[in-house]
Amino acid sequence: MSVDDQLHGLNESQRTAVFHRDGPLLVLAGAGSGKTRVVTLRIARLLLSGESPKSILAVTFTNKASKEMKARLVELCGNSARGVFVSTFHALCARLLRRDAHRIGLSPNFAILDESDQRAQLLHTARALDLKLSEKEPRLVLSRIGLWKNNGLRTDLDPLPHAGRVDDVALLAARLWTPYASHLRALSAVDFDDLLLYARELLEQVPDVKKRYQSLFKFLHIDEYQDTNPLQLDIVRLLCGPHRNLAVVGDDDQAIYGFRGADVDNILAFDRNFAPCAVVKLEENYRSSGHILAAANAVISKNTTRKDKTLYTRAGSGKPIDTIAAVDGDAEADTVAARVWDLWERQKVAAEDIAILYRSGPQSRLFEEALRLRGVPYRVVGGMEFFQRKEVKDTLACLACICRPDEEMAFRRVVNLPARGLGEKAVATFVAWARAEQKTLVAAAAGAERTGLKAAQEQTLRAFARPLLAARLPIQRGAFDDDADVAGLARSAVLAAGLQEVIDEERELEKKERLKDTIDEVINAFAGYVDKLRSAREAPDLEESGVLLGEVGPEGVLAAFLDKLALDEDKDKDNQDDDKKQQGKVQLMSLHASKGLEFPHVFLVGLEEGLLPHRRVLEEGGLRGVEEERRLAYVGITRARRVLTLSFAQHRKKRHEMVSRKKSRFLEDIPATCLEAATTAAPAADSAAAFFAVMRGKLGDS
Repeated sequence: MSVDDQLHGLNESQRTAVFHRDGPLLVLAGAGSGKTRVVTLRIARLLLSGESPKSILAVTFTNKASKEMKARLVELCGNSARGVFVSTFHALCARLLRRDAHRIGLSPNFAILDESDQRAQLLHTARALDLKLSEKEPRLVLSRIGLWKNNGLRTDLDPLPHAGRVDDVALLAARLWTPYASHLRALSAVDFDDLLLYARELLEQVPDVKKRYQSLFKFLHIDEYQDTNPLQLDIVRLLCGPHRNLAVVGDDDQAIYGFRGADVDNILAFDRNFAPCAVVKLEENYRSSGHILAAANAVISKNTTRKDKTLYTRAGSGKPIDTIAAVDGDAEADTVAARVWDLWERQKVAAEDIAILYRSGPQSRLFEEALRLRGVPYRVVGGMEFFQRKEVKDTLACLACICRPDEEMAFRRVVNLPARGLGEKAVATFVAWARAEQKTLVAAAAGAERTGLKAAQEQTLRAFARPLLAARLPIQRGAFDDDADVAGLARSAVLAAGLQEVIDEERELEKKERLKDTIDEVINAFAGYVDKLRSAREAPDLEESGVLLGEVGPEGVLAAFLDKLALDEDKDKDNQDDDKKQQGKVQLMSLHASKGLEFPHVFLVGLEEGLLPHRRVLEEGGLRGVEEERRLAYVGITRARRVLTLSFAQHRKKRHEMVSRKKSRFLEDIPATCLEAATTAAPAADSAAAFFAVMRGKLGDS
């Protein structure tokens, strides 16, 4: 469909947003109101009116959203749209820093840490301070430090005056705050929050860099603006030049990431922060039936801090909302599973069109057990990702040593893999020697002599480093040569550097094969990345190749690949990044993971005081927390397209005792006119017996 055809199909509010051009614009886009279409068509109009693709920046919150927006733009406008820079906040900041980090004293070859690496480095910092952390404390401390960074606090300041509630975690985090930051800086390593923090520092402290990007990006678009934090707001202000052509799209009613540092006030105060500005409300919903929208409106209208809007549809009222009042948690899970089985087996609804949504992860267990009992295929969204596995991270560290031979984090991870007699003290001695020699770590290791280590240790260093160093130039030179097997070179180098020994030393055949397959899979991912760049030479995709403004040439392809993987670790985040995983399986997920998705059949379970709204929020008190819980309920309700079922339990087990439960206030807010008469769920044993009686009957008939 052409751009003109799509423009013709817009409603009046959508059209106003698309055709707005100059100055700040706030688009308040209700759930299912077509906001992605509006943002994409707005950018397409700018391109077709003659604006340079490079003058347009679009920032999203997930890698999946970035890819989908770029694909839509290319479909609408052709290859010229590939020059539009569509990116997540973190990927954008990483690109800025790769070019200019040296201007603020940070090596451009910094390593990007994932969560497990952050924990390891925090524990290292704690040991240096003679602090012993419990099993849970590293996660809690890093979460608190992350909140401080997202609020824009500099790491050289005392955070406690700005910390709000000061508890034991805050005191511990404050003690580790500056030493941890200094430790990462010494390693030339950053975490995800640092990418934003250092990018702001760069734009604030280096005027010519700020001016360069303000001149370059004449039109800025920020999607899901309600999810931005104070630090991201600072970056947006710094990038927004005198032209003030800033269009943000979001829904304050779907602001559910306060625990990550997102600040709903950013969208609520946008018309004041960027006054004067145009405001457009998208209230026509193209997803859900009338009863579902009436329920959603009734729930969210009780929030006192919001922009006024009311969703409506022209698609009719649809089926009233089902409710299940279960005797206990087992009965709730069993009844929901029975209904899912009926949809899937009897009504032939595709399993992937059914979702069970809950407030917190532990709730999934009972539903998993009930679905397994009935043989219903399901998928729990979450779990360990491929790129979190140890053997994968070891392979990636070897690849990092090829393209960034002075990356200390990667070097330390694999230099003693397998065990080579190089303990922490020996590695520290070598690193100090390499720094004094002013050589990169890999180059110094490849020629290690008179380092102060034993001869055998120096031999081990040379054996590790030489294959990696030898692969460096051939991979750089061959990256865009169709005949060059750069992936094969990379595979040979990492195996020769030590991973082949790791494979050989594994005694269990199954684990040995898994190690080989895992390494191959990583290398295959790199090969696919190189092939994609080779096929796109005529119209290079700036975001995909990790290139901003053509600053990184073929020699940076391996580094760009590693950056892409590191930035993909921002898990939100891409909650449904592999559509193939969904096919043929009922989807079980938290309400936070469900945002942005939609399903024909939705079961929103556990609508009880203490679950939704969550017990922690009720204990802490405060209007702000309860209002975010209400927005979570609103998000869950608006995921449903045709059929919505709400359930709660009257009793639940708590420490082996049955405890009475109270129906959620959010369920009480829904008008009776939207609801079917509640179904009382029988005890799980009775329901299961009835199910197996049905199954026995089916088998007898056959």
